[in-house]
Amino acid sequence: MDEEQEVEQSEDAEGLEEQLEELKQAKAKSKAAFTRLRHQLLRLLEEDEEEELPSRRQVRDLCLKLDLAQENAMDIMAKLSDLHSRRKAKQNIQKVSQEMDKLENEYTEAQNQAQDYIHARKDETSSAGSGVPTNIRLRQQKEREARHEVEKILEEVNKKEKEIITMKKDLEEENERRQYEWDKQMQHEHERLQADERNLQKRFQELENEVDMELGLRQQALPQSNITSRRNRRSRDYDNQDHAG
Repeated sequence: MDEEQEVEQSEDAEGLEEQLEELKQAKAKSKAAFTRLRHQLLRLLEEDEEEELPSRRQVRDLCLKLDLAQENAMDIMAKLSDLHSRRKAKQNIQKVSQEMDKLENEYTEAQNQAQDYIHARKDETSSAGSGVPTNIRLRQQKEREARHEVEKILEEVNKKEKEIITMKKDLEEENERRQYEWDKQMQHEHERLQADERNLQKRFQELENEVDMELGLRQQALPQSNITSRRNRRSRDYDNQDHAG
């Protein structure tokens, strides 16, 4: 990896960290806004005095605001979950998923109470709150889609982790196999060299024996030749004496 690539990767990492920090701050703000509206709605529904009871329109308007706040918080958390998946932060993904589930449950509980209140009120026309059930269904559908997206991301992360584990295991097995073959080959070469060394020693001994044998025969043959030479000289001396007499 060259220096330019290292710089680019460093800048990418810094960029992800900046996005992560921004999304964390945005999540905190959006959840706080959602919580305020939820508490405001629940307090509105808990009024006891008849003259202070809110109208269905008031409840519906506050439900719509709660819808927007919940939608904003869910969108931000979905983006945060996606960023965690890019960083391979499985625990953070699970944490965000749990936060989304909790937000959805709180939203659904508040909307159900609001719906019960709206249906119980008889002093306004049913059309005043007709948009709330449809809007709730749309929000629930979006929540299911967001939850499904988080589950899909978690499934992808788990799949990648399993692939990495399998690859690591395959590499370890391949290394063990190669090491075994290498050791076996070295053992074979060592045995072959030992056999060659024994054969050389045997042949060297045979050559030494042959040399020793040849030298021994020459030493035995040397006295016999001297005897024959002496006999020949003696025979010539006798012949010379006969001629002189």
